[in-house]
Amino acid sequence: MSSFADETAERLAVREPRIVPDLEVERRAAVTLVFKPAEDGPHGLFVHRAEAEGDPWSGHMALPGGRADPDDADLIATAQRELEEETGLTLPRDAFLGRLHDVWPRSRELPSIAVTPFVAWHEDPGEILPSVEVQGHIWIPLQALGDPLHRSELRLEVRGEVRVFPTIEYHDYTIWGLTLSIVDGFLRLTA
Repeated sequence: MSSFADETAERLAVREPRIVPDLEVERRAAVTLVFKPAEDGPHGLFVHRAEAEGDPWSGHMALPGGRADPDDADLIATAQRELEEETGLTLPRDAFLGRLHDVWPRSRELPSIAVTPFVAWHEDPGEILPSVEVQGHIWIPLQALGDPLHRSELRLEVRGEVRVFPTIEYHDYTIWGLTLSIVDGFLRLTA
């Protein structure tokens, strides 16, 4: 493993992640912030979700992941399965460096779900083979994720009111909302 992976695993191991109690949510999901080595430092994988009716995250930039299945042994198994289904990447359990705080979107427009983000290291991911749920992907340098030059705002009308959301802008991609909160949680951990 790389020094980045070793240091990240150490930082994740020494803190207790906040976990949303089962009684508070109807469903659980898991996502993976996968990093790979590159000449300019680690790069993280983001997927561009396909447009799908009824999907509140349709068309958004996201981390690979999805809902837990009753057959999944645990949430790492969910993360592994969803990563492979959406991108074709397979990761052994020991490639998962640790878990970030659960994210719990509380909105009338979103389902009652707790999302558990994992951080993983993939030494040689090879080609991404996107599923029908994914219309594209990009590997973004870790340095760019925290760079103020890539930060901006998105203005959206929500129930008749204009709201401003922070974003990461990288090339033609906008990361915001749930995914941004996970990325920022990771960046705070590694700062």
